[in-house]
Amino acid sequence: MIFHIAEKSVWKACKQLDSYVPSEYLDEGFVHCSKLSQVERTANNYYKGRDDLVLLAIDEDKLEVPIRYENLIGGEENFPHVYGELHKAAITRVIDLKWNAKNEIVGLAEFN
Repeated sequence: MIFHIAEKSVWKACKQLDSYVPSEYLDEGFVHCSKLSQVERTANNYYKGRDDLVLLAIDEDKLEVPIRYENLIGGEENFPHVYGELHKAAITRVIDLKWNAKNEIVGLAEFN
């Protein structure tokens, strides 16, 4: 299972489509994702305090496009990047992204 943090408005705009395509895909050519162990840190680093986000749980086995684990910013940790559109059949769950008082993502533990 891999995860993608999406803006609710973009997710909703794709409601009638077979695929989800975030705006950065057009510029970068892939969809940024995280492993479960990376989600909270990624969310806190880039999206902390925002209440307009959802977390998409993606079944890698259902993707019809390549996934590459790579680090493009010079760090040591590799992140999953999906090189193609995310077909909704691969998205198994969508949860509102919310933080508790300890800056932990609410509901993330259920994926363990």
